[in-house]
Amino acid sequence: MLDLQTLSFSSVLAALISAAFFIFAWFINKKSPGINLWLAAMLMQPLGWLLLSLRSHISVHLSIFVANVLLILSMLLFLLGGELF
Repeated sequence: MLDLQTLSFSSVLAALISAAFFIFAWFINKKSPGINLWLAAMLMQPLGWLLLSLRSHISVHLSIFVANVLLILSMLLFLLGGELF
């Protein structure tokens, strides 16, 4: 059985790997509309997951409020990027 810290770490790691591959895709397709919004969203997600996973080590305001704002904003950027694409 995995504990919450392991699951949080694996979420952050998966989001970082996805962002790294998407940076490569962005270099290839810079002129495609909306791809820059997807890249911004892909870079916001690991930061949001990291802040959520550090909940017991940093302030509650930073770990809950800022992390949720980053994650919600990344979903909005995915939506807007999809509309532009």
